[in-house]
Amino acid sequence: MACSCSSTAGRETASTIGAPHETQNGDGRICPSCFRRGGGGAQHPAGAGFDRRAVGRFYVNSLTTAQKSAIKAYGAFDMIASTNGGYFVTGTDAVAVKLREYFTSINVPTETSTECCSDDGSFRNAGIPSSINSTGAAYTKTSAQVTKWGGTAGKAYDPCYHKACDTYPSNINTTSLGRWANAELYAAWTLTTATSTANDFSVSLTRTRAR
Repeated sequence: MACSCSSTAGRETASTIGAPHETQNGDGRICPSCFRRGGGGAQHPAGAGFDRRAVGRFYVNSLTTAQKSAIKAYGAFDMIASTNGGYFVTGTDAVAVKLREYFTSINVPTETSTECCSDDGSFRNAGIPSSINSTGAAYTKTSAQVTKWGGTAGKAYDPCYHKACDTYPSNINTTSLGRWANAELYAAWTLTTATSTANDFSVSLTRTRAR
């Protein structure tokens, strides 16, 4: 059965890989040709007068009712490499289901988060199934979460959140980044092909110089 696509956009910060989402075909799979990922720049650029949430609202408000209905799942990936972070998958859309499935397969427990906010809100408010997925920002890690994920209790998930020390590569948790990258690829693969695959997607986090 042929697919029909609508255009959407995702957002990303420096520690974000992108968001699988988009239109399904008749048998429930998200069409490979309708898969979209997108990226944005700074989360809250100083003095710029806008942020990701404003961009998300602008985008969603530009869609027709039919275009909104065509989007079957929207996954926002906002800060997925916090140095003292966790694994938060908040939502029930198709993307969130596959992310939890992947993390379960590698024995990494997930939680939902009450930390606000990202550009998923505009999509959710428009009736689009959405999720916000992250390692956390300014909230503090509990002792119970340390037992699950390691790290330091009583310390923010990202101690450098919106601070001058938020620099690359010193403020990047490469273990979390690699796991989230694999989780996103797993979600994209299984949603577009309806088949399972190995957990190792051989994602490289090492920069290479072009020859």
